[in-house]
Amino acid sequence: MAVVDLLLLHCAFLASFYIRFGSDVQSRLVNLHVYAEIFPLLSACTLLILYVSGLYANWIRKSKSFLVHSAGAASGMIVIAAIVLSFWKHAFAVPGVIFPLAFAILAVLLVGSRLLGQYLHKLHLGGRRVLVIARDIETAFTLMRKFNAEAGWYRVDKVLTFDHLAFLPSLLSEVDTVAIDELMEDKSHLVSMSAQAGKEILLVPAVGELLLFSSRTRQMDDLLLLSVAPLTLSSSQKAIKGTIDLAASGLIFVLVSPLLLLVYFVIRLDSPGSAIYKQERVGQGGKLFYMFKFRTMKFDAEKYSGPVLACEKDPRITRIGRFLRASRVDELPQLLNVILGEMSFVGPRPERLFFVEQFTAETPDYHLRFNVKPGITGLAQIWGRYSTRMEDKLRLDLIYMANYSPMLDLKIIIQTLGVVVLRENAEGIVKSSGVKLPRTIPDHQLTPFNDSRRLGNAD
Repeated sequence: MAVVDLLLLHCAFLASFYIRFGSDVQSRLVNLHVYAEIFPLLSACTLLILYVSGLYANWIRKSKSFLVHSAGAASGMIVIAAIVLSFWKHAFAVPGVIFPLAFAILAVLLVGSRLLGQYLHKLHLGGRRVLVIARDIETAFTLMRKFNAEAGWYRVDKVLTFDHLAFLPSLLSEVDTVAIDELMEDKSHLVSMSAQAGKEILLVPAVGELLLFSSRTRQMDDLLLLSVAPLTLSSSQKAIKGTIDLAASGLIFVLVSPLLLLVYFVIRLDSPGSAIYKQERVGQGGKLFYMFKFRTMKFDAEKYSGPVLACEKDPRITRIGRFLRASRVDELPQLLNVILGEMSFVGPRPERLFFVEQFTAETPDYHLRFNVKPGITGLAQIWGRYSTRMEDKLRLDLIYMANYSPMLDLKIIIQTLGVVVLRENAEGIVKSSGVKLPRTIPDHQLTPFNDSRRLGNAD
């Protein structure tokens, strides 16, 4: 794919030169000579930009809107890199009109190549029949909703609960994929049976299993061991992350200060009350701190209800608040928290003590996320949404902690910009939903399911 992308990049610029100069061969050759000088560096910048934009890692099953926005944004960054390199080499020797032409052509080519690749993959690998193995019907509904969101890739065809595992051998021949819930007992036996039948296995990992993501193999005499490092950052990683956070947050705060002032006055005009509010959150090591945000709800929204998670179409949210939440502008005051060392750009989202106590009672491993500083954005914010269950957000937070690197932080920050453009991840929790189960389970076990648990991030 990288080779194809480089071909598309240079085709876009060659086509731009042809459109600009037409039959003027001499001018084309002069500008092509300049372009040839920036060719190696521009190629390297292109691959880096596409990588951090999420267009190489698991892009096949991303939504079309994600591919369009990510490819468009990447095209813009690539052309900006070309402008900088051109100026560095020859002080704008390349005519300015070349760059918007190259942007338009490159964006079309990148989007087209990704959508074509996705279509061909789905044509060949899509429509896989899925057997969901879950402990109970409620969990089966949850898994089914996830598979239904993968339109065209998977089709839940069979469902088995814990009490009907005896039917598994007879059903394996009728499906392509086996999805196993985290709560199932003796998962190793189920995995072994599915693997022997040659089926794709999709396993929802338990928190304890997630710790193995960062494990390394060790040998003690003739015994093979897995070495699991503590789920936290090393001293050098903390130093690097802290330095980047402080430098970047200070610079960005200065650059966006005019926007902060504008939003401040707009909120004051839109509804009564303070434009900025501080709310107590739980930070690294379980310490409490005050997180700053632009107010997006009515003043005293929780005066009578107490702490309540935001839901879809929440009536407490103001008119300007909906835009601020969707665009993530309401999070900008948290740059002050980063400067103060209470937060990081990337990390688990900080939660209120009221909900932390609830979540910890439900999932004791929830406290692991406090091993690092909370963040303005994180893996759970680009892969999930406000309505994502707490357990699923916790998995994403722990995966981030186990795989931390400055490059991963950069990828998450850039992909957060894509989430802001798509805006779909900013929705509150959905109060209820229903899914019709395949009739593999006896009819008397098919019961209505109303997912009204207050899960997700309180933001």
